[in-house]
Amino acid sequence: MKTAFLLAGAAALGPLTFWAAPAFAKPPLTRDAAKNNADFLFNLADSNRDGRITRAEFDAYLKETNSDPTKAVVFDQLDANHDGVLTKDEVEADALAKFDRVDTNHDGVLEPDELAAAKAAKAAAKAAAAAAAPPTAAPQQPIAPDIPGPAQPTPMPGGQ
Repeated sequence: MKTAFLLAGAAALGPLTFWAAPAFAKPPLTRDAAKNNADFLFNLADSNRDGRITRAEFDAYLKETNSDPTKAVVFDQLDANHDGVLTKDEVEADALAKFDRVDTNHDGVLEPDELAAAKAAKAAAKAAAAAAAPPTAAPQQPIAPDIPGPAQPTPMPGGQ
């Protein structure tokens, strides 16, 4: 399948991200490769080839690639000018910003140690968010006045 591309971190950043790379590619990844991968994925999602990805095209792309439907929120994150469509410039800018955050030595190449550090930081942030979340309580059973409580002894006539 033409869309079967993965590298560590792809699920976290959504379907249109520089992390996706051909399965045979090994790190290091360059900044140019990040841009090219973003362009490649943009072209896959732009089904009518008009240079714009609508929400409908994005949702269809998610469905076609069997992506997690909750990734639909990524559309709003990528839509920098909030006009309801994604352009190649918006997708490239997002991919390159993510690349630059991971490229801690700013040499334009993502080395395995930088990728590992980014993955560990993401896992730590996820664990911290889970720890900060309030505990989930069991749902309370509604109290219905028409349901009798525990059986009470019925007084016998004559006081017995």
